Amino acid sequence: MNSSPHIIDVMLGLFGASLVAILTMYVGGQFFDWDITHDKPVWLGLFVYFAYGGLMAAIVSICALLLWVILCWKKSSIGWWIPPVLGSILIGGLMGIAVNMAYFIFGLVTGFCAGLTFWLISVGRKNRVFLMFKN
Repeated sequence: MNSSPHIIDVMLGLFGASLVAILTMYVGGQFFDWDITHDKPVWLGLFVYFAYGGLMAAIVSICALLLWVILCWKKSSIGWWIPPVLGSILIGGLMGIAVNMAYFIFGLVTGFCAGLTFWLISVGRKNRVFLMFKN
């Protein structure tokens, strides 16, 4: 079994995943016309995505840290595919509220990319990691 990632690695992974998700949602907003009206400057739309995306990222990060603490307390072993699947379910489910299949699929892809980014930054290229508190 591989060693557990340090809390700083987990925080960096959460930050990287949040950044990837926010930027992907911004780019998707340009294609799906979610953004601020086109007569406004591009930076206003980017600011809105960072503001609301950052708020959502903070909430998701707190939940992810709580889950990480519980899994470390239980001394669990998780595979690389769990964060991308959870990200896809969370973001794809939230995008599915819009009742549009294109938004739902885009949310699944965005969540998968964010979860994979989290895994690669916090754990690296390992297939499985054993979570536990370090002494």
